[in-house]
Amino acid sequence: MKLALREEMTPGGTLPERLAWLERVGLDGIELTSAALDLPLGELRAIFAGSPVRLASVDGSPRLAHPDPRERAAAKELTLRRIEVAAALGGVGVLVVPQFGTAPLLPDLAPLAGAADLERDLLVAHLRELAPAAGAAGVVLFLEPLIRYQAHLVNRLDQAVALADRVGPGVMVMADFFHMNVEEADIAAAIRGAGGRVVHVHVADSN
Repeated sequence: MKLALREEMTPGGTLPERLAWLERVGLDGIELTSAALDLPLGELRAIFAGSPVRLASVDGSPRLAHPDPRERAAAKELTLRRIEVAAALGGVGVLVVPQFGTAPLLPDLAPLAGAADLERDLLVAHLRELAPAAGAAGVVLFLEPLIRYQAHLVNRLDQAVALADRVGPGVMVMADFFHMNVEEADIAAAIRGAGGRVVHVHVADSN
């Protein structure tokens, strides 16, 4: 097991300063989530080469199921770039939040398909395109279920596993104790049920 901290939660004004702080307190890694992801890959390589702290993961895009095809295309391109970063720096993979928002953005086409079903189908279709690239790079994509007050599509681990099963190899699941505290009737049972599909965990609480 390796322990890491998210970039925006780590003290320091620059990525080297953050890595130095993590080294001092004895943590193993960092999740790149914000400003550091705008740095050129060569610069990121050089920074990590000078530190024993390793990359844990990078954030992807929550817009793969967006109703605007231009937004979806941009989300796919961003995720491909993040796969490249994760692979180059030895990270576990790329975090994909299925979507943000408490209601579907796509129209309800019942009886052909409900809005949430359309969003899931879109997400699965794009993940099927992205998963081979992640596999070839030696990293995984992993889905994070979110609390119902932030998202409607995937709230529980079993929902994330079901979606990952539809995609196939290359997509795994992340467990977050903050979200599970609300959404799971039994946190331990939910983690056991997800089994080996869980590759990343956020240890968090509500205060």
